[in-house]
Amino acid sequence: MPKTILVIDDSAVMRTLQSQALTRAGYQVVEATDGLDAQAKVAGIDGVLCDINMPNLDGLGFLRWLRGQPATRRVPFVFMTTETRPAQKEAGRVLGAHAWVSKPCPPERLVQTVQQVCPL
Repeated sequence: MPKTILVIDDSAVMRTLQSQALTRAGYQVVEATDGLDAQAKVAGIDGVLCDINMPNLDGLGFLRWLRGQPATRRVPFVFMTTETRPAQKEAGRVLGAHAWVSKPCPPERLVQTVQQVCPL
């Protein structure tokens, strides 16, 4: 059975590009528009691909929430963001992010990164 990746980004274009790349690679994808929307969609996910800067609940806040839930405490988590500040990267690492990919990112690199933390 294919693994399911939760793709969280407030940009519909970015969600579509990321979802298409992951679907072509063999993953199932669930999309969310921000961390608040994503909270309702975590059941059954095998991994997360998430932006940082989003309305309502940003990526760091969502990761903090995700790690506080017993069922998702160990779910592989990848940030894909334009954010490059070292403090943000460190905050993500401390909260348990497995990888950090800078936008824009070629689809092959995105898939490779997701496969490293959440193999099919």
